[in-house]
Amino acid sequence: MNKMNKKIAVLASMVSALAALGQAQQGLTITYFENPTAVNSTLKDTTVTDFSSWAKNGAGAYKDLTWSGVGTIDEVYLQKANLYGGATGTGYYPVQSASPGGVGGGNAIDETVVKLNKPSSYFGLWWSAGDPYNTLSFYSGDKLVATFNTKTILDSLPKSYFGNPTTKFQGQDSSEPFAFLNVFGKPDVTWDKIVFDNPGSSGFESDNWTVRSQAWGSLPGETGAAPGIHVATVTGNKITLVAAPEPAHVVGILTAGVLVVAIARKKGSQVTEASMTSTTGFAS
Repeated sequence: MNKMNKKIAVLASMVSALAALGQAQQGLTITYFENPTAVNSTLKDTTVTDFSSWAKNGAGAYKDLTWSGVGTIDEVYLQKANLYGGATGTGYYPVQSASPGGVGGGNAIDETVVKLNKPSSYFGLWWSAGDPYNTLSFYSGDKLVATFNTKTILDSLPKSYFGNPTTKFQGQDSSEPFAFLNVFGKPDVTWDKIVFDNPGSSGFESDNWTVRSQAWGSLPGETGAAPGIHVATVTGNKITLVAAPEPAHVVGILTAGVLVVAIARKKGSQVTEASMTSTTGFAS
């Protein structure tokens, strides 16, 4: 190999290394708070909506909502608080569910698109009555930043998170998890569109959607790892599970080696698959 070819090879190697570094920094970190009863984020300088002020006509489908200072919501079905959702046990909460047979019947909405006024690096929500068909996707313009199916979270939550924690419906729906989820952008990762999707007739129930444009660690006093128990890292549709499931699920994971979970996209589109690898840590 002559000197010119060596230089080209070195440059190519450097470009590959930089590209790999950039890829490693992309994506999201997902955590959940340690307190099973938490229905709000503890982060500072956030904007929250609990949806109740929008439900002027009671339960039903609402379109073209303006989230003051944050952005717009194209359409969403708002359901009156019940054992499956409603962070305070009262008011209304959003749910995505495909019809026919979905929540809202003929008025069911399977996909909700939130467009933000400016790029953000944090999004939180109280995820209630969780099931494997709930899907969240984050975009920067038309570019997919990350998408994950909540099966990732469901398999990582300890039993203390199962059952409705609100006073009015405490302990009900004990077979499903209720947890506040935090989604943090990795360094220099932002998004300006969030898509909620549930392709089946089960519901994607949530509440207290929380937005902050600043990345974790950018405000005074924010140091160390992002708050909560680190569940997964997501880049595109690749999910790396960080917090391993409870012992009851571990045997299956060790046998499988690599988990494969379906990532459900918008109703009627093709379902893709994402590989998940687990570390040796255990959630308690």
